[in-house]
Amino acid sequence: TIKAIQSKSGARINVSNPSEYSPWTDARVVGISGKVPNVAKAVAAIIQAVFDDIAPMKGRKGQQQASEISLAILIPSMSCGHIRANITKLEVVSGATIALSPIEEQAPGTHERVVTISGGMAEVSGGAE
Repeated sequence: TIKAIQSKSGARINVSNPSEYSPWTDARVVGISGKVPNVAKAVAAIIQAVFDDIAPMKGRKGQQQASEISLAILIPSMSCGHIRANITKLEVVSGATIALSPIEEQAPGTHERVVTISGGMAEVSGGAE
C-alpha cells in the first residue's frame, strides 16, 4: 500500500520499523516529504487506508469509536504561530478537533511541536489540509 501511495502521490513515504515507536507515544512514525500538493495527496491516501482497515471493526464489541482516528503531525515550532491563530477556523471548516501541544512539550530531541487532528475520515483529511 505504501509503494502504491508513493507512486500515485509523488511524495516520499517512510514508515518506522514495527518495533520503533515515537518517543512520546506508542505509535509508529510515518514520514512524508515532497512538494506540498504531493504530501497532501499522500496524507489523504494514508487516512483513507487507515479508515479502510478499521471499517471492519465497526460493530465489534468494544469498537464503537472505530470510525474516528487521531492524526499527530510534527510541526516546526517557528510555524506554530500561524497554526495557533487559525485552529478555531480550521475546526469550523473541517469539523475536526485540532490541538497544538504547549511549547514546553516539544517532541523530545527536536524543535517541533505536535498538532493532533481528531475526528472521522472527512474531518481529519480536511483538518490536515
